[in-house]
Amino acid sequence: MPVKIQNLVNRDLDAGIWEDGYDLAVNPAGLDHAEGQELLDMVLKRYPDYKIDKAPLLESIDANLPQSYFEGVLWMVADDGTFILTDSLRVARYRNNSPVWVTPRISFDGIELVSVDSETVRGLAFLGGSNVPDSPFTLDFETGSVLEGTTIRD
Repeated sequence: MPVKIQNLVNRDLDAGIWEDGYDLAVNPAGLDHAEGQELLDMVLKRYPDYKIDKAPLLESIDANLPQSYFEGVLWMVADDGTFILTDSLRVARYRNNSPVWVTPRISFDGIELVSVDSETVRGLAFLGGSNVPDSPFTLDFETGSVLEGTTIRD
């Protein structure tokens, strides 16, 4: 079960709130796809602010991460429910459908996201023209400032 969904259910259970269907979340055997979708639907009904409206999100990605036309967008979900996205040249943090920040270009040809926590976003950028990421970077989670790594002029 995705961590964010489990955290929301756990928060409710810790507060003594039980919704019909939460028995899915405490099933030691785990969930199949249909059960996972049922639990997600239930959690989103209780927490509608976490529901993603895909159309405006995709429009915003196209506007802020232009390389996404050519490369797939890779993403991770932070503990606070925001998304960390990359179009292979820059990284962005989104809350719902809006960018919180977008970095300047930090790679010539690809980015691998490694981890995200409440303080930093870490990854590897492709700078040397090889098939392996050769430049680690660290971004400030709140501001998107490059703490470690290189920025590249467009």
